[in-house]
Amino acid sequence: MSLEGRIIVIEHQRARGLDPVVNGVRFLGLPWVKARHLASVRLSENLRLLSRDGRRHYGVPVWLAESFVDRQRFRGASCRAANGQALGWTRGFAKRQGRFVQQGHRKEGYV
Repeated sequence: MSLEGRIIVIEHQRARGLDPVVNGVRFLGLPWVKARHLASVRLSENLRLLSRDGRRHYGVPVWLAESFVDRQRFRGASCRAANGQALGWTRGFAKRQGRFVQQGHRKEGYV
């Protein structure tokens, strides 16, 4: 198989493997809101609903939820409070109009 053929197979497998992965785009706990365990309760409820809705609407269960935290601006306390596991840092790319561009803001990834 040619290199181009292998790349197509790998991209197909990668795309197929991304179906059960969801991304938490925004979650912000405002510092003046005081409620015990608010972040972990809301995040766990969101995951439960995502799993249910993923099966119902797309026929795919949610296996993994990921979130990225800009540690220059936020502490990531909500992710850690909900037992999120830090996996490491991004390389600082952002998706713009379907393409990845270097934007310089590295983020910490949690699952």
